[in-house]
Amino acid sequence: MAKTPVLNWYAKDEKLTEGLKELFKTSPPVYFVTIRLGGKWANKLKPGSRVAISISNNPKRPKVIGDASVVAVTKTFVLNIENRDLTRNIGAKEWLQMFKDMKSVYKPGTISTSSVVSVIKMCPLP
Repeated sequence: MAKTPVLNWYAKDEKLTEGLKELFKTSPPVYFVTIRLGGKWANKLKPGSRVAISISNNPKRPKVIGDASVVAVTKTFVLNIENRDLTRNIGAKEWLQMFKDMKSVYKPGTISTSSVVSVIKMCPLP
């Protein structure tokens, strides 16, 4: 049996994980979106995939808070993400803030408007 992939959020900046923690307490569950640098996740996941959701500053030691089912996954450029696509994003709800947040999370110089990202829509599992 294949190992469940783990999507990790770094806990260093609490404002980037507050919504995620609350979402897993919500009933009934509602879908949410995360945006990850690169196409790795878009290549790895497909609708129906199960992922473990973790908040940890050390991805080698995940602290899983729940599981989610992938609803949709796409690969696109940062520039192509629109504010309407961010309504269910775990973090920023506007493009400029999303761009700033990504720059704060990833190594300097790795994020630009032409960076490829994976946009993953998921729903928490009970």
